Amino acid sequence: MKSDLLSDIREQLRRYLANEISLDEFRNWFDVETWDIIDKCPPATQQFAGEIDLRIAEYTNGHRTEDDLRSMLKPLLEREPVARRN
Repeated sequence: MKSDLLSDIREQLRRYLANEISLDEFRNWFDVETWDIIDKCPPATQQFAGEIDLRIAEYTNGHRTEDDLRSMLKPLLEREPVARRN
């Protein structure tokens, strides 16, 4: 697994939001890179990936348009991800 997956996710998300890659390209990359990360990544990476995954699920289930998806993903890049504490 890559040592800095969080940075990679942020970069690929930035590329999608900048229209450098399509949603399908982003999703294909994201799904492969984040598959089964629960025990392999720091909590901040898990949380960030989970937030993206949730928003994509809302889109794929027809609850959001792609414009809505972009609007919901953009703020994720504007803040530094921090893992929640229990």
